[in-house]
Amino acid sequence: MRLGAPRGSPSYQAMMASMAAVGMAMLSNVRKSSTMKVTAAREFGSALTLVNTALSDKVQARSHFTLAAVLLLSIFEIVTSRRQEELDAWTNHAYGAAALLELREAEQFQDELGLRLFYQTRFQIIICCLQTVSYFPPSVTKLLKSATFLPSGTFPYSENIMDINTKLTNLRADIKRAKITSDAEILSAAYEIDAELTMWLASLPPNFAFITAGANSRLEKHCCGVFAYNNRYHIYPDLWICSIWNHYRCARILVGEIIASELKRFRNRTPAVSLSKDFQIQEQSIYDRVRECATDICYSIPYYFGAADMGKVEGPSGDSSAHSISGRYAGSLIVLWFLTMAGTTDEVGSPLRNYTIDVLRIIGNEFGVGQALMLVGGLDNGSFYFGYERDDGDSEIFGQDFNGGILTSGS
Repeated sequence: MRLGAPRGSPSYQAMMASMAAVGMAMLSNVRKSSTMKVTAAREFGSALTLVNTALSDKVQARSHFTLAAVLLLSIFEIVTSRRQEELDAWTNHAYGAAALLELREAEQFQDELGLRLFYQTRFQIIICCLQTVSYFPPSVTKLLKSATFLPSGTFPYSENIMDINTKLTNLRADIKRAKITSDAEILSAAYEIDAELTMWLASLPPNFAFITAGANSRLEKHCCGVFAYNNRYHIYPDLWICSIWNHYRCARILVGEIIASELKRFRNRTPAVSLSKDFQIQEQSIYDRVRECATDICYSIPYYFGAADMGKVEGPSGDSSAHSISGRYAGSLIVLWFLTMAGTTDEVGSPLRNYTIDVLRIIGNEFGVGQALMLVGGLDNGSFYFGYERDDGDSEIFGQDFNGGILTSGS
């Protein structure tokens, strides 16, 4: 509306219908309401029709509202998906958003809203590619040459971490498709990404700093039931910086997954090497770094649910701050990937894994996000576990995984 788009345009109506569909779907899950579920499905159908109408018009297809509608439709799939096979629809919407970015070309970078939509869409596409072990769309990579940074000082650092994640998802796709089979080549590429992550961390300015606080009895009530892992939680300058940190931590976990697997293969083929103190230190450092990243992800979770604003504005009952309820719902959608990555780093029954399961259950039951409950099933039965195996005769990532193949079953 700020850009003066007609409120009656198909693209605007598509965005509003998509928003209504997401909201009704979450409410229907929380309240177990079949009536709301039917309404959500009706709004979703209406949104799809309106999106298709908008796409048939060259001007409407490039509208910010059309892209926003497609992003909201992908969120609808996250909210309603309870089974792994249902996630294909979410993937399709993510790649549909990528196609829209290509259609919008350089003109989408001419105002701040267009830039923000581009960066948000890129975040979602990268998560999708990492989860499905797919290549990042080259068309979106080409568009980055036309993009400009927003005035905020955080964007260059978010772009850098997304560039590193793009290299990471392409490396994983190369390994899965046997484009790279040499152990030395895989290790070299993984260590190169690991070094880039170290350099990124060292380059962060002071405004990216976070603090660690001790939890008290009020935190869980204030944060809608979400509690602090080990009675500690982080406070960040803002939500965007918090998520950038967690994208870094997830990248570190995934790179550690590759390096640890290759080192294990090398040790199994050459047992004598395991006696080397340097090799043992190298292996242990990888696992220590992964555990540190997983722990920090857990410490960050209460921040998404309002931990930083305790005592600022309280509702009539003295619990959740009224001004940030919508932020908590947004947080419940943002943390799914981060929580799952953290949970995969430890075995079934461990305190860290149990924490991620407990929070995902809260997100599923109290916030109405269906995918969270699906992820609980995988973490609870041990389907997701840190590391993958690559037989000498088979360079595929294999095992029982989620959404096409990131993490595989542990033994």
